Amino acid sequence: MKLWLVTGACILYLSLPLALALVCQECSNFPGSSGYSPCDSEPVSSTACGPYHDRCMTVRLSYPFAGSFEIRNCSASLSCDPNNELYLCNFAGTSDCSLDCCEGDMCNGVPGDAYYRRSAFLNRLFLERKRV
Repeated sequence: MKLWLVTGACILYLSLPLALALVCQECSNFPGSSGYSPCDSEPVSSTACGPYHDRCMTVRLSYPFAGSFEIRNCSASLSCDPNNELYLCNFAGTSDCSLDCCEGDMCNGVPGDAYYRRSAFLNRLFLERKRV
């Protein structure tokens, strides 16, 4: 009996970070980024973020002779801060870079897609209950 309790406690302890992980949209239309769904596909794939990724991000880049690109994924808050040396746009190789970071599951979706609408609804519902 004690072995079952210890085993159950260990499984719960090891799976808790996955259950609490932030979920973000994951896509890229950047050339050479294999394994990602295109950001204009429906539905866009999602990913559970790692332990140090506490934000969802959307990066939009534009290069004079290559065009515009978008990447959505998980990010760390340090990479989202323009005053930090780890700010993602510092490494983009172009001055035409915008980075939007947000907190909350699937918050880096496009307003209008199903994931974004569901996430926005749940966030509003949770915030309304929290205020009461």
